[in-house]
Amino acid sequence: MMTLKSVIIHGDILPTTFVDNHVSSLFLFDFEQCGIHLPENERCEVVALNDYILHLGQKFMAGAVSSRSIDKDLVPAPIRHLFSSENNKIEINGLYAD
Repeated sequence: MMTLKSVIIHGDILPTTFVDNHVSSLFLFDFEQCGIHLPENERCEVVALNDYILHLGQKFMAGAVSSRSIDKDLVPAPIRHLFSSENNKIEINGLYAD
């Protein structure tokens, strides 16, 4: 990594383009986000935390897209027609991010 950082700061022995320099900077940023520059024990902690965050996000998304049946009164009247309903329940399925 020190070689990559040195090339970014001081330039390469061969001519580089703007794209080369930009990609090099992106690689360095990505490596540093993964803790590559840290001592082994701290790098392992960063890797473990990133893995935990990834799994937690996956569990959240899996739960967010699971359908739920809720009382019709809990949904504002102007948007109730956007959901399927039966009796006094509305079925919420998906994120409805749009």
